[in-house]
Amino acid sequence: MDATFPSPVSREAGQRGPQALAAERGGALPWCGPAAIALAAGCSYAEACALLRGAAPQRYPAGEIVTAYWRDVVAALAG
Repeated sequence: MDATFPSPVSREAGQRGPQALAAERGGALPWCGPAAIALAAGCSYAEACALLRGAAPQRYPAGEIVTAYWRDVVAALAG
């Protein structure tokens, strides 16, 4: 039988909260834009940052994303 298993992050979708995101970031508190995307999309915090960068690369250069425009959050989720 060929079984595929979802990643642990995807199994937690809808059940995760800020504590899970902080643990994922080595104890650092998550910033609101990437955290909202991660929790809504059921993806990791790092994947959420990548989605934001994909939606508006000119506003989110390499490094930690600390502020996100809501239009970019919506675009990242819709993308």
